[in-house]
Amino acid sequence: TTTLTWEETGDNVRYNVYCSNSFPVDITNAANLRGTYLNATYYTEPTPSIVHPRHYAITAIDRYGNESIPMQWENKEFRKVVMKKR
Repeated sequence: TTTLTWEETGDNVRYNVYCSNSFPVDITNAANLRGTYLNATYYTEPTPSIVHPRHYAITAIDRYGNESIPMQWENKEFRKVVMKKR
Protein backbone atom coordinates (compact mmCIF):
# COMPACT_ATOMS: atom_id res chain seq x y z
CA THR A 1 0.00 0.00 0.00
CA THR A 2 0.97 3.64 -0.42
CA THR A 3 -0.16 6.23 2.13
CA LEU A 4 0.05 9.97 1.54
CA THR A 5 -0.33 12.49 4.34
CA TRP A 6 -0.55 16.28 4.28
CA GLU A 7 -1.30 19.18 6.60
CA GLU A 8 -4.83 20.48 6.97
CA THR A 9 -5.40 23.70 5.03
CA GLY A 10 -8.33 25.11 7.01
CA ASP A 11 -11.78 24.55 8.45
CA ASN A 12 -14.51 22.94 6.34
CA VAL A 13 -12.03 21.92 3.64
CA ARG A 14 -12.20 18.68 1.69
CA TYR A 15 -9.56 17.11 -0.55
CA ASN A 16 -9.31 15.37 -3.90
CA VAL A 17 -6.46 12.95 -4.61
CA TYR A 18 -5.25 12.26 -8.13
CA CYS A 19 -2.79 9.62 -9.30
CA SER A 20 -1.04 9.06 -12.63
CA ASN A 21 1.90 7.31 -14.25
CA SER A 22 3.04 10.64 -15.70
CA PHE A 23 4.24 13.79 -13.96
CA PRO A 24 2.85 16.33 -13.42
CA VAL A 25 -0.49 14.69 -12.74
CA ASP A 26 -3.25 16.02 -14.98
CA ILE A 27 -6.10 16.91 -12.62
CA THR A 28 -8.41 17.69 -15.56
CA ASN A 29 -8.42 13.99 -16.50
CA ALA A 30 -11.15 12.27 -14.46
CA ALA A 31 -9.37 8.91 -14.91
CA ASN A 32 -6.66 10.20 -12.54
CA LEU A 33 -9.09 10.89 -9.67
CA ARG A 34 -8.58 8.39 -6.83
CA GLY A 35 -10.25 10.00 -3.82
CA THR A 36 -12.98 12.64 -3.82
CA TYR A 37 -14.21 15.08 -1.23
CA LEU A 38 -12.11 13.50 1.53
CA ASN A 39 -12.29 15.07 4.98
CA ALA A 40 -9.11 13.34 6.20
CA THR A 41 -5.54 14.53 5.67
CA TYR A 42 -4.34 11.16 4.42
CA TYR A 43 -5.06 8.79 1.57
CA THR A 44 -4.10 5.13 1.21
CA GLU A 45 -3.90 3.53 -2.21
CA PRO A 46 -4.33 -0.21 -1.61
CA THR A 47 -2.74 -1.47 -4.83
CA PRO A 48 -0.05 0.84 -6.17
CA SER A 49 1.47 -0.06 -9.52
CA ILE A 50 4.58 -2.22 -9.35
CA VAL A 51 5.54 -1.67 -12.98
CA HIS A 52 4.91 2.08 -13.38
CA PRO A 53 5.79 4.91 -11.01
CA ARG A 54 2.80 6.55 -9.38
CA HIS A 55 2.73 10.30 -9.06
CA TYR A 56 0.13 12.08 -6.95
CA ALA A 57 -1.61 15.44 -6.77
CA ILE A 58 -3.78 16.71 -3.93
CA THR A 59 -6.21 19.60 -4.15
CA ALA A 60 -8.25 21.34 -1.47
CA ILE A 61 -11.93 22.10 -2.02
CA ASP A 62 -13.68 24.88 -0.13
CA ARG A 63 -17.33 24.87 0.93
CA TYR A 64 -18.34 26.44 -2.39
CA GLY A 65 -16.69 23.68 -4.44
CA ASN A 66 -13.70 25.75 -5.57
CA GLU A 67 -10.67 23.53 -6.11
CA SER A 68 -7.17 24.76 -5.28
CA ILE A 69 -4.04 24.56 -7.40
CA PRO A 70 -2.71 21.01 -6.98
CA MET A 71 0.14 20.06 -4.70
CA GLN A 72 2.14 17.67 -6.90
CA TRP A 73 4.23 14.78 -5.57
CA GLU A 74 6.69 13.15 -7.97
CA ASN A 75 7.70 9.65 -7.00
CA LYS A 76 11.41 9.85 -7.89
CA GLU A 77 12.42 7.20 -5.39
CA PHE A 78 10.30 4.59 -7.18
CA ARG A 79 11.99 5.38 -10.48
CA LYS A 80 15.42 4.86 -8.92
CA VAL A 81 14.38 1.44 -7.62
CA VAL A 82 12.94 0.40 -10.98
CA MET A 83 16.10 1.51 -12.81
CA LYS A 84 18.29 -0.53 -10.45
CA LYS A 85 16.25 -3.68 -11.12
CA ARG A 86 16.63 -3.48 -14.91
